[in-house]
Amino acid sequence: SDVLTLYNGFDANDFKSKANSSPDPNRMTITYTGTLNALLDPEPLLKAVRIIIEEHPEIRSKIRIRFVGSAYGMDLESIIHSFKLQDVVEMTGYVSHPESVRALLESDVLLLLLSSTLSEGKVTGKVFEYLASGKPILGIVPEGEAAQMIRKFNAGSVVHPTDEKGMVDILLQIYKKWDDGKLESNPVCMQSLQKYERREQTRNIAKLFDTILSKLSGSQ
Repeated sequence: SDVLTLYNGFDANDFKSKANSSPDPNRMTITYTGTLNALLDPEPLLKAVRIIIEEHPEIRSKIRIRFVGSAYGMDLESIIHSFKLQDVVEMTGYVSHPESVRALLESDVLLLLLSSTLSEGKVTGKVFEYLASGKPILGIVPEGEAAQMIRKFNAGSVVHPTDEKGMVDILLQIYKKWDDGKLESNPVCMQSLQKYERREQTRNIAKLFDTILSKLSGSQ
């Protein structure tokens, strides 16, 4: 009762224009938004995609991986070339926040990356925007709070970053659903997400300050 936890959260107003954005019907689009670095490494995913394309060449023209944001401490373009995925992977570089949200809504699947070396409590800010978007999440993450949140809200699939076969299997399952027209958004009830909405978090901070000030006034 003496601890208030505030997550990064999301702004519900960002998602009011959902109806104006939709995915490309001809290609399954998997999108990652935000910074990439050694702890948010896309290489395991790209390796899995390369394996799938080698085994199922017809998929190459029907899948697109989008990285929306900047990459630090890695040569992402060289990594993409090493897996021969130049025609599959799209890099936008830095974009504005509204453009980032639009990219989420124009996607079929949202990619969440976390290194297996990170602590179990690590949850990146994008998790909450991913949940608010209602799009299925592919979490390539270790066991921990991020994985638990995806499962808690039944928001997608989770696979460990070192589980290469599991990653390939899940990607193929997702692709088959998309190809069969059965990959549907699973909107999370906004009421269940309310405590992560920034206005609600602001109210919680205000209540905490009121409580502290009340206690201080009472002690004088």
